[in-house]
This record gives sequence, C-alpha cells and structure tokens, in this order.
Amino acid sequence: MTWRELWRSITGRGLAEDLERNRKAADKLDAAVKEMFKS
Repeated sequence: MTWRELWRSITGRGLAEDLERNRKAADKLDAAVKEMFKS
C-alpha cells in the first residue's frame, strides 16, 4: 500500500470509488441472474 492509498483510505475518497466499483459489479451480477431466470 502506497502512502497515497493510505491517505485516500483515511480521507474516505477512495472508499467512495470502491463502493461505486462494487455497485457496478453488483449491477452486472444482478443483470446476469435476471437473464438466467428469464429463459
């Protein structure tokens, strides 16, 4: 972990980016599951 990553985790700016990334992944998973159950 670099100092910048450490700083971002402390300030919380990096946290918002991680949450956004996780939300996008969850949306993709959700869409895949819906496609699966549709057929």
